[in-house]
Amino acid sequence: PQLYEVLQKYCNSYDKFLEDREKASKELEVAKEANDGAGDKDLIKKAEEALDKLDMPDLRLGRAILEACKSCAEQGNVREKMREEKGDGSFFKNIYRMMKHEDEIVSGMGCQALANCAYDVFGRPMLLEWGAIGDFVKCLTYKDVDTQLSAARAIGNFAIDSHGRKKVRECNAMSPLVSQLQAKDENGKDAIEPRRAAILAIGKCASDRTSAVELCDIGALTQLLSLMDTHWKQLGQVAEDAVDRLLQKSQSAKLWLRGEVDFEDMTADGWFDMGVGKPYTSLKDLQEEKENTNREVLLANKETDNKLKQLLEQIEADCKELGLTQTVLDLRDAASTKIKMAVVEKIEIGRASCRERV
Repeated sequence: PQLYEVLQKYCNSYDKFLEDREKASKELEVAKEANDGAGDKDLIKKAEEALDKLDMPDLRLGRAILEACKSCAEQGNVREKMREEKGDGSFFKNIYRMMKHEDEIVSGMGCQALANCAYDVFGRPMLLEWGAIGDFVKCLTYKDVDTQLSAARAIGNFAIDSHGRKKVRECNAMSPLVSQLQAKDENGKDAIEPRRAAILAIGKCASDRTSAVELCDIGALTQLLSLMDTHWKQLGQVAEDAVDRLLQKSQSAKLWLRGEVDFEDMTADGWFDMGVGKPYTSLKDLQEEKENTNREVLLANKETDNKLKQLLEQIEADCKELGLTQTVLDLRDAASTKIKMAVVEKIEIGRASCRERV
């Protein structure tokens, strides 16, 4: 309770400072526009003096308060008590308010204190409701390594479930997260831990196809591949794991990198082959390139091809007969693989029959 009261008082004093500064700034603008734009010297002087007299609340005090909040929020049971304080989550709302502070260090400490909330089942929805992802994305650009680290971890925790991943995409957090793979500290040196946190966050974001494809398209895959061979051991293994996650959801990327897809892989609308030996290229960029008329391309569209539509309906019926269900599709054991291979064999027979009829 005492920490809450101190934080509340500091937030109130900062809000009062912003309010007074805005008021004085408007008065200065009015004074400059007085007398048909010629300005009123007395009013201008008075407004400028009012601005000069304003003092921002002690930044060192703000940092110290948030440092204490960060330490408290590291323990789950303490976070629960903080959330229950006043019964409306106002403790964390005040920390979030300080995360928006114009001083980067105070804002960064707010980020570090609030990032711990993203670990909680109750904390994540609360932060998502406040629209905090955008603020964590901003903190990725700060010079302080601990702030970069906390921001990347928080974004990764938002991506634990499909709702959070959707919010991460909507807030355009993917590209800044990929940029964090090249994170630097305040001295311009490589920041290893923030990079590692960004890799782990990308791995979590890659849990659905939409996010995985977007990450590949904006350069995550190529950068992760280079980090796999780095001499920093703490980056190599996590980068390899993140690459595997991307390839599990983006079969186009898997075909590009490994030259093949497996029986267990499921392609979806939007799957494409960018060509052997070419740099990774997104489907959007390929569509903007000049057509290569020397390469054979097969286009499947069941909406305009009645024979294909009939064949797919027959395949669906055969899959059901062979025991291929959604549950089997999600399994990775020997029995499910055998069923999938039987279905593929049936599809090949159907394709051969189709070609003979044509």
